[in-house]
Amino acid sequence: MMRLYSLLLIACLILPASGFGAAADWEVFFSLHTVRSLIRVGPDLWGASNGGLFRFHLPDKTFQTFTNAEGLSSNDIRAMTLDGRGNLVLGMGNAYVDMFNLTTHQVTHIPDFRSNSQIFQIYALYNDQGTIYAGTDLGVSRLTFNAGIGRYLIQGNFNHLIPEHPEVPVKAISVFDGDLWAGTSEGLARGDLSSSYLESPEAWTNFTTANGLSGNDISALEIFHDTLYIAVTGAPFSLNKMSGSSFINLQVPNDAGISFLKVHADTLVLGRIGGIYWLENGAISIYGTVQATGLAAEFDEDGSMWGGFQTEWNYHGGLAQYMGSSEGWTFYRPEGPRFEQISDILVENDGSVWVTGRQVAPENFNNGGLAHYDGRHWVNLTRPDDIPLFNPVSSDSLFWDEGKSLTKDLDGNLWLGVYGRGVGWFRWTGDTILANGYYGAASGRLWGIDISANYCVVQSLLTDTQGNIWICNSFATGAGAQPIAIVPADFIQDTAAFPNWAYLTPKYSSGSTIEDGNLCVDRISQDSFGNKWFGAYNNAAPLNNDHLTLRVLDDNGTLSESDDHWYALTNLPSDSVSAMALDRDGIMWVGTSAGVRYYYTTANPQLLIGYNLVIPVSQNVRTIVVDPQNNKWFGTTDGLSVLGADDYTWLANYTTIDGDFPSPLPGSVVNAIDFDPSSGDAYIGTDKGLVRLKTPYQATGPNVVSVNLWPNPFIVGEGLTGRLNFDMMGMTGDTKIKIFTTSGLLVRQLSTTDVGYGWDGRNGSGDLVASGVYLLLAYSSNGSAHTGKVAVVHQ
Repeated sequence: MMRLYSLLLIACLILPASGFGAAADWEVFFSLHTVRSLIRVGPDLWGASNGGLFRFHLPDKTFQTFTNAEGLSSNDIRAMTLDGRGNLVLGMGNAYVDMFNLTTHQVTHIPDFRSNSQIFQIYALYNDQGTIYAGTDLGVSRLTFNAGIGRYLIQGNFNHLIPEHPEVPVKAISVFDGDLWAGTSEGLARGDLSSSYLESPEAWTNFTTANGLSGNDISALEIFHDTLYIAVTGAPFSLNKMSGSSFINLQVPNDAGISFLKVHADTLVLGRIGGIYWLENGAISIYGTVQATGLAAEFDEDGSMWGGFQTEWNYHGGLAQYMGSSEGWTFYRPEGPRFEQISDILVENDGSVWVTGRQVAPENFNNGGLAHYDGRHWVNLTRPDDIPLFNPVSSDSLFWDEGKSLTKDLDGNLWLGVYGRGVGWFRWTGDTILANGYYGAASGRLWGIDISANYCVVQSLLTDTQGNIWICNSFATGAGAQPIAIVPADFIQDTAAFPNWAYLTPKYSSGSTIEDGNLCVDRISQDSFGNKWFGAYNNAAPLNNDHLTLRVLDDNGTLSESDDHWYALTNLPSDSVSAMALDRDGIMWVGTSAGVRYYYTTANPQLLIGYNLVIPVSQNVRTIVVDPQNNKWFGTTDGLSVLGADDYTWLANYTTIDGDFPSPLPGSVVNAIDFDPSSGDAYIGTDKGLVRLKTPYQATGPNVVSVNLWPNPFIVGEGLTGRLNFDMMGMTGDTKIKIFTTSGLLVRQLSTTDVGYGWDGRNGSGDLVASGVYLLLAYSSNGSAHTGKVAVVHQ
């Protein structure tokens, strides 16, 4: 009982809540495909995007990017305005409003809207002589600046704009002739700003199709030639001009919903699917041709137009400059992957990184991709870019759908599993991604699903110790369909001499085939005895079954089914297996949608016994990864938790700004994690972006003997002169030491000289550290490295 009590106490003591103060240890990789707003300030264009805020310096056409690692409350910026006080006011997709100072780059959060459970995002922002109006899910709110606290406060919520539809979303705002105009999904509302009580429904006048509007779903408002123009969506005539108390409907060529309106000089600029247009003297024309949706426009001091676009079908969005009718648009994008929903990550031995996933906008549109990062530059292969590459291999695009799983064969080639398109086999030439082959249902190698014979779902890949590639062909249906395909190592060496693949179907322990033709086999791992573990993530599967869940295959080291033995494992927290990982002690960790179960593996799977584990941030596990020092990282739908190598100490927890452990995680759903063993850097893929976290958990060198340190515990305090001393046996004379918190934050780096004097208990800023447990990493030029722990008591 004493030992249990002690372990629980330790776990409580070192369960940190990581916060924004640690942002220097995080780097969010900017993913740009949707630019929603543009504002020019001097020589700079400021852009609000799906990936955060960017500053584009017009003279040299360079980007500077700002994300939640720099303090933003979200990277998904939906609206932006300039407040006249040197701040950009940003409306976020998580219902925060941020003030971003253009000089200091300091961010001030305004969480007032977020505290309302009925407000989910900020749709529009409008500055009227220093007063900010915000469009939300409930209506319009007025924000005024409070100099005493240095931020905006809500000074009125106007949620009864349309009597028949109270608390209606407002997506466009303007002030004209002393009135506040609000464009809603149910029509146009006008409020008299001289009214003392705009909260009252009687203060508002409504306009709908009954008054001559071409539609009620208002998307944009603008004042042009002293007249209010109204853009709508879902109507034959998407542009309206107010005339008295009625409206004139104007037709846009190839009419479609208008996304924005903006006045420049004597021109009304408007955006829609297919590009950016202008209205002049009653005629509407297009600026060049671009098959992306125009969301914003701004002009530089020379009058050149810049557009913000959203990805549409085969064409990427981003920031573009209009070069004239003959040259059209030229796009500019910052370094980063072109997709933000990350499904899998693979770090090479040289520290370079592969990521796969898809874009999440526009809604219900899949645009997958594969990207490579060499530490400085990104190379992207996405659907619009891969048509010439894949014509020799496949008649369609591999990246029509989402990339799901990555593995490398023993020759260093990359294999990619895609949800809907099968498997791609690639090689990297140093600056180009080339295809060795493409295998889906059309190739005869894999199978589609029952409602679409060519829709081939692959969600998990494994390279076994013999060099074979295992493919989980989920929902495989059709004549002869088998949900497990194995690409032999011989095939990889010589496809002509060894053209055949092997196939398996999971079986009951008795040896009989599981009869369900729609087996969702979509998770695979291998233990230290060579046994293959298969899981089914049935929770969200449209063609689910409860036959598989978790099974272990002893294949006796062959690809023949004749000597296979299958074993079923039960009593999991959930029937939906979402992740599996083998740690360095031979323990298999299995994640489900309702918790984790772990097994001490044995040569005989019949002897396996499981134990349940509760994750601090969430029980809905999406990925499990073991770092170079055998800590376990659990990615969930609500953040990330790190379990120490001792299997009982929780080292760290990370959530988004709204969670219990706020951090610069771009999104709350953590789908993938991988490590650079030489640096300890963790690459974390979420539903809203990729981030790199610096950690002390790098691989230790082979020449380490020990690091002795004393005193332990180490007492610090003002007036105390004691130091933490080191005796590095087996280390060279150029040894340096890094000191981290247990959550991986760098506290202090000691030079070789500093090591000789010892640590004074202060951080890099010269302040005494707080009480707690600290990790030490000693390293030297010959590759020797070792970690240690010290308990600090601050008196």
